[in-house]
Amino acid sequence: MRMLFLVSTLLVFGNTALPARGSDLTKIDRTIAKEPAYQTKTPKYGLLVFGPEAKSRAWVVLDGDVLYVDRNCNGDLTEEGERLVINNPKRNDKKNAVDSKSVVITDREGVKHQLTFRLTRTGVGLVTRDHGSQYVGSTYRDDMMFADRPQDAPIVHLNGPLTLLLVAPPRKWAPGETVDLVVLFGTPGLGKGTFAYMIQGFPSRPTVEIQFPANNHGAAPLVVKVALKEGSKPGKMFGG
Repeated sequence: MRMLFLVSTLLVFGNTALPARGSDLTKIDRTIAKEPAYQTKTPKYGLLVFGPEAKSRAWVVLDGDVLYVDRNCNGDLTEEGERLVINNPKRNDKKNAVDSKSVVITDREGVKHQLTFRLTRTGVGLVTRDHGSQYVGSTYRDDMMFADRPQDAPIVHLNGPLTLLLVAPPRKWAPGETVDLVVLFGTPGLGKGTFAYMIQGFPSRPTVEIQFPANNHGAAPLVVKVALKEGSKPGKMFGG
């Protein structure tokens, strides 16, 4: 089996995530205190929140070849140092064009977060070196897409509560069939491609317990335990 994060747990097919305690991201305030005069008519919006209760918010806006980042979480995108010029403004015309921008965001508690944004023709990925390093898109997952309006912006939750996400599990699994599973460990966001995952390895191989629903209503599920041979580490995936 191929996994990004391997851990002893219960995976129920049909459910892709285990619950995580934390703030309800659907209730996050989407107000932007002050915006610059954008150079395009179609700026794209994304939102970062920090901490277990998501008390700090940092807006990120992609405006053509400019990336605005609210580096002090005060909602004002017009302040000095928050306008970053993208080195490859024609990245959308090149299949593999990439530009990276590194910034430090200081949340409301005074904690500094070192982030690198990765901009491609398909969207935006990011890496933060805090909280054991978390990734969004970029390395192993599809990049997220920013939205046309702040109220629709995807939300990435960094340094938040951790949980597991089973990615695109097979709907059917015949006896004797070999399948690939991808399990992410990290913090759920709001919107497609927003799961902030971590990449970890283990000195000993964990075991996954997989539960298959019974064909007959009320019958006990079929439980299979699988010892995993290999884990994962940054920059490389392993098969087991």
